Amino acid sequence: MGTNSIHRRLVRSPEGPLGGVCEGLGQRLDVNPNWLLLGWIVAALFFGTGLLLYLVLWWVLPRSDELRAEPATAINVGAPPLRRTAIDRRLLGVCGGIAYRLDLDPSAVRLAALALFTVSAGLMAVAYLLAALFIPRSSASASVPHPVEL
Repeated sequence: MGTNSIHRRLVRSPEGPLGGVCEGLGQRLDVNPNWLLLGWIVAALFFGTGLLLYLVLWWVLPRSDELRAEPATAINVGAPPLRRTAIDRRLLGVCGGIAYRLDLDPSAVRLAALALFTVSAGLMAVAYLLAALFIPRSSASASVPHPVEL
């Protein structure tokens, strides 16, 4: 994602209350985090969706102080190969690998995958599992243990 990738990513802040979601989004969007927190509270109280979305963002967005970079490929010509990531992963590394391959924010790819999962009546879950089976793991995955592995 380039040299300045931490500033382009959606991340949680380690200083913010309640997991740092609003603090991280406020820093990324250049908005006062208190306004975002007030919006979440209003959405949770009046619409019921704010709490669920907040919990999803808490799970999907990494903390900014815990970000690790994917190791560079030996031949850095063109795009890197499509591989499941071992560094920036939440479940099986598929979304992180796709984001690394396409030079996108992994959190945005995860949110898009969750949105597709919600509207596809489970077909996205099947596609995700198939991708996890057929996309090879990155070479760094042997040194990084993870409780969920195929």
